[in-house]
Amino acid sequence: MSDNLPTRLATFDQEEDSVLKFKLLVPKNKYLVRTESGGDYGVDLILELKNNQSMTNFRIHMQLKSNSTRKVSNGGTFGFSVPVSTLNYLMNQPRSIFVVYVEKSNCFLWEWVAEINKVCIDKGMELSSTTQKEVKYEFQKELAYKSFDEIFNMVTNHGTFTREVSLRLMNGFEVVPGVGGQIVDTIDTFRKEYEQAQELEKGYKFAKALEKYDALSKFLKTEGIYAKCAILAESINDYKRAISYCDKILNNNTCHFEANIIKGTSLGQLRKYREAITVLEKALSLEENFIVLNNLGYSWWMNNHPEKATKYYLRILQVDQSKAVQTHINLALCYDQMFNFSEAFRHIAIALEIDPSSSKALAIAGKFHRFFGRNDIAEEYFRRSLDINPHDYVAISGLALILVERRESFEAAHYFGIWMKDHGQTLFKNKRKKEQNVLIVDMTWRSINPILLKQLTKRKFMVSFENGEEHHIEIQKKDWVAIGAILEKTEDVEIPILPYLLKVYEQEQDAVQTIKQILQRVSLTQYAFMPDTYVDVNSSIQVIIKELEKSVFFTIVFNDFRITGSTNASDKVGFKQFIKSFSSSKEIQIHIRDESKRKNIIISGVKKVFIS
Repeated sequence: MSDNLPTRLATFDQEEDSVLKFKLLVPKNKYLVRTESGGDYGVDLILELKNNQSMTNFRIHMQLKSNSTRKVSNGGTFGFSVPVSTLNYLMNQPRSIFVVYVEKSNCFLWEWVAEINKVCIDKGMELSSTTQKEVKYEFQKELAYKSFDEIFNMVTNHGTFTREVSLRLMNGFEVVPGVGGQIVDTIDTFRKEYEQAQELEKGYKFAKALEKYDALSKFLKTEGIYAKCAILAESINDYKRAISYCDKILNNNTCHFEANIIKGTSLGQLRKYREAITVLEKALSLEENFIVLNNLGYSWWMNNHPEKATKYYLRILQVDQSKAVQTHINLALCYDQMFNFSEAFRHIAIALEIDPSSSKALAIAGKFHRFFGRNDIAEEYFRRSLDINPHDYVAISGLALILVERRESFEAAHYFGIWMKDHGQTLFKNKRKKEQNVLIVDMTWRSINPILLKQLTKRKFMVSFENGEEHHIEIQKKDWVAIGAILEKTEDVEIPILPYLLKVYEQEQDAVQTIKQILQRVSLTQYAFMPDTYVDVNSSIQVIIKELEKSVFFTIVFNDFRITGSTNASDKVGFKQFIKSFSSSKEIQIHIRDESKRKNIIISGVKKVFIS
């Protein structure tokens, strides 16, 4: 055969290869791949969206380029020069994307053309007027299967949006009330408002984004806009409003999956569990996933049917193993409520086997053991939970109640203080009442212990125990404690010479109020030339210190006023120095520090120190 024949360039094969590989990547159930005829001016392929088997005419124009000389960088980026004329051409069809096939990395990278344009504007370049022929863009988004979901959702919303605007404007080109009192009479303005709402949403400014979408929804009555509004309303806990948006969707389409989920979840948040169950069952008939099953389980549980809740929680374990820990915890709590204790213990054990560091599972295990009077085991679980999450509701309250049973009232009051600081809004819900009482009836397998919590002011509380003891607690906004010894350095050897307890207040008013309370209750002698230093001449201050496995708890008693504190694990080193120093000095210093003023009040000569 003669060699004197037309030659096919290697780049043609390369481009054909990239098109074939791209077509294999496209999900056939969502897209039809079309080719462009009439000349290639910047569009290689067109993707048309499918609605099941129906064609929508929602289309994405696409430029596909390939490169066989370089790999994607270690940082996941690939710089590629894009012709400005191509970008301008594609920008006239807003739903356009640019795709690069990187042959040596065997992957596709992509970007919305509108996003490339935005980056150019940020750099001070206007594509419509620049004299540059090319723009180098760093592509970093890999075109994977999930990317097609993002593209599908964006184009569906955008297409529906544009269709509604076009229909309204073509109907006599009527004048339309717009956002913020403006008059909108062009599609471009609506598009800008929609893009602004999207930017607010991406920036987690959900309330502002909702107002934008809501204003648009008065004019564009589409499922997409209503769904956006419902999601955002739920995100800012405006559940009634979320339901109203869902109803606007469901009035025309009862099978809208997201609307059923959001409405059902919002009804549950409003404690309308029966209604929530009906709506969520409809969602479940459309699609089975973790959110629907979990919310159905929770709704039945809160509706006092834990036996029905377990059915849905068990189904979650078949659908989504990534949620196994939380699901086993929920099952344990449901079986506990049904008095099926063997199953309760079994499921909490499985949760801890999967994740031994789950603070919630540790706290629930402690709760179960405590109910049966195994307080030593329960305490270990509670303290392990608090090591991981110092704010766990169940662990804090459980540990406080164990200490009440043991008559260790100082430490119990300390943990009740932490409980009220972290969860006071849950306990004392009526914000208008200055004084509120909460009676806790603590029931275990073998005892009943009533405890009265009284809120005196926003930050002052009182705990009353069954034996008549009362403890006043004042919650500081931010404070911390330390224990250790002042060191003397001699020939490169540090010798602890003076043990101390330190209480730091970050708010000046808290430090001032504490010092005032101390001076009102105990008799202290002030040093003549040291106005911020006192001595406990009459031994009127008492200190109780308790060493725990990973921390140290202490109470400083000034008659009926007390300061309590608990150190973290790192302060055990300081505690060892404290003990070493106290064994020889037989007295300690107390430091009250005002962090805002960087000022210390020192009380020395404190001898009534009890360590256990």
